[in-house]
Amino acid sequence: MATAAPLSHQGRIVLIAALAGGLFFLGFIFSKKYFKNKTKLANEEKETTEKECKIQKEGLREGLDSNSLGDANSEKQLLEAINIKETSVTLQSAAANEFETSAPSCTFSQQSQDVENSVVSCQYDDTEETLKTVEHDINSDSSFDFFDLATSPNDFKPTFEFVHPAENLNRIKRSEKSDKINHISNVSENEEESTHVSSQEDITNALDSAINNTDTIGTDELKILVSLLLSKNVEIQEAAIIGIVKCAAFTDHQNSLRELGCIEKLNVLLSSCVTSLKVGQNISPVLIASVANAISNMSVNENNQIMLKDSVPLLVDLILGDHIKESALLATLRALTNLSTTEKHHGHYTQLVENLYQLIDGDNISIKLQALKVLVNLSCSSEMVRHLLAAKAPQSTLALLHRDVEEALVLRWTTLLANIVHTVKEHKITQSSLPYTDKAASPETMYTALYGVHMIRDLKSKVFLLSKHKNEDIRYQAARIYSGLLK
Repeated sequence: MATAAPLSHQGRIVLIAALAGGLFFLGFIFSKKYFKNKTKLANEEKETTEKECKIQKEGLREGLDSNSLGDANSEKQLLEAINIKETSVTLQSAAANEFETSAPSCTFSQQSQDVENSVVSCQYDDTEETLKTVEHDINSDSSFDFFDLATSPNDFKPTFEFVHPAENLNRIKRSEKSDKINHISNVSENEEESTHVSSQEDITNALDSAINNTDTIGTDELKILVSLLLSKNVEIQEAAIIGIVKCAAFTDHQNSLRELGCIEKLNVLLSSCVTSLKVGQNISPVLIASVANAISNMSVNENNQIMLKDSVPLLVDLILGDHIKESALLATLRALTNLSTTEKHHGHYTQLVENLYQLIDGDNISIKLQALKVLVNLSCSSEMVRHLLAAKAPQSTLALLHRDVEEALVLRWTTLLANIVHTVKEHKITQSSLPYTDKAASPETMYTALYGVHMIRDLKSKVFLLSKHKNEDIRYQAARIYSGLLK
């Protein structure tokens, strides 16, 4: 049987070379296929992630997923998740670039997101401003060109307001009318002397002139109105007060009413209201509101402010007593707003600050706004700022900085905070320098709410977003806050 001749040495070399070449060829084919598939998978994964990122970004712009964004913690978690997603997309894009493809990564700044009151929307519409925001670090103390501004002296100027003569002073909630109203008994014993001086016809004419001919009413008729302030007839008394409210909207009448003793009688009447409420009597909300409105209009006159000093503690007692209806509360706050324009009366307000903060947390928009007006006037005094910082902060400290809050509230709140932070910076106020009178526990103070380790970053983020608000005044006040928080 024939046998195959053994391969020569040269033949074995050729065979080995052929086998090696075949293995190399197969390896090349599989390697090419492997890298091609890996590139495809990387691109697909990158595109998918980019789409998710884009959807989430659009969700922020359009208000998607709002049910999970009701508080600051939810907002923080969402923004952290977005940052993780953003980083992931960027890394995947870099990996894809190693396999012959590249695409723009989905990147957007945390500062351009505004998650407020369960509604999410994009704060920036201007591309140039968005780029500036991306480059700005909220955690840093570096200046941002928008915030390089000086504080105007007008920022610390208190404001007045008065009850317009055309305002319907008899408006009162139906629920407030149902209470039994008792007459105020502890007024001046000499009240009857004034009511008997004038005839019924004179009284009727005076009341009619006060309502229909307010600007031309004469001194004699004003004298009759003042004499009726302490009348035992509740209806005549209220009509006289309403007439005085209307007349006190005119400067000439303010002087005449002061000279006729109107302010003294208003103080007597106000004191009687406070005393009656303290003993549990139900006093007419219209009566209290009318007295407070009369004081509001009289206080616009600088010469009247001195004589109204006794009204301030009585008005403060009405707020602290917590026994008055909303209509009377609103009018009382309005009077306190005007009387807070001078620092001479501020000593009576220190015990009221925490109550004003509590009113801000309430549901009545008008009362919230009026309480803020009082606080803004108080913040114009560097001494009162210390008391504002020492009081227990409202729960809505950050909530009032949301874009969807009533603009009037946001403007007053940002003005208040701007005045506070600039006073703190200028006078180098620290927590240890706060007054002990009416001071809240340290973790609850307004100082901690603004300068606490875990609060200042959130505050800076909120006001940074408000610096792009559509309202120019809000933008300005937000800028003042931000610049005041910089070290």
